Amino acid sequence: MLTESKKTVLIISLIVSALIISVIPFIDTMFPKGERPYLLRWLRGIKYFAWGWFPVFVFAASAIAGTLYWKPGPLLLRGVTILFSVVAAIWALLWLFGIIAISTLKF
Repeated sequence: MLTESKKTVLIISLIVSALIISVIPFIDTMFPKGERPYLLRWLRGIKYFAWGWFPVFVFAASAIAGTLYWKPGPLLLRGVTILFSVVAAIWALLWLFGIIAISTLKF
């Protein structure tokens, strides 16, 4: 059984992970095409930019579900967690929509 502090840490770590993972595509745009570091080349190799939306959505949805089910911490913490989780989930869905829109373009 998880204590209240462990539940709070778990939910906060889920939302922080979702937010960090959702920022990684912006790092790719900071480097010119020929000067990408090894990490970004590796992320392109494992198709992260096509599937990165999935862990963001799963982590954000898990944080929302955990917050609503467990109700850890004060009300302000729960509200901020829900707010950031919803923003991350919407960002993941926009990311998915962008991938679908780009892949269906006809040239």
